[in-house]
Amino acid sequence: MGLPGFTAQSGLYDPINHYWGSAVAPTTGALVPHFLGNEFSDGGVYADSVQGFQMPGGTFLPSIGLCGHAGTYCCAGGKCDPGLVCNPNNICRVPCGACGQKCCQNQTCNAGSGCVCNTEGICRKPCGGAGQKCCANQTCNLGYICGPDGTCQECGFTFGSCCPGGLCQPGATCGFNGVCIACGDPGEACCQGLFCNFGANCDQFLGICR
Repeated sequence: MGLPGFTAQSGLYDPINHYWGSAVAPTTGALVPHFLGNEFSDGGVYADSVQGFQMPGGTFLPSIGLCGHAGTYCCAGGKCDPGLVCNPNNICRVPCGACGQKCCQNQTCNAGSGCVCNTEGICRKPCGGAGQKCCANQTCNLGYICGPDGTCQECGFTFGSCCPGGLCQPGATCGFNGVCIACGDPGEACCQGLFCNFGANCDQFLGICR
């Protein structure tokens, strides 16, 4: 009586033919599972017949797509498909956290990179604050203006640059030259809204508090 998996020619058990008779022939560079520790090999020929699913006669099982792809285990040597990297958990992922890359989980970026996760989910150098580079379209945080050197500088204070929109700090108003000047006291310019201090009135024709 014939037993499954045995051949008349050799009388030897032939598990690959019995269980994998419909498998596609292996191809060069195929990614196949590794027996040990949920690791994987790249389908190369190894001296150890266990590593890489090497079968008698040098046959390898075909790729079954278990490693190297996004969300799967990394292959041997930390290999992943192009555009992916092997993360510390031995999983292939799109790289994240470095400046210019997408933010990692919890909107974090790599420690020490100097970058932070922006509103678009990309790790970028901080911008818009005092001494920081200007953000897109030469914009800065409220209370700062993009200076000629491309960094954000304080604005709105008396004798300083007016903030975007011609805004100044209380007690100052934006003059014609784009500089904040003192306002509100008698003899000074009227503040925004034609306001003056100490009960003085704004001469709207001259724009002076009297």
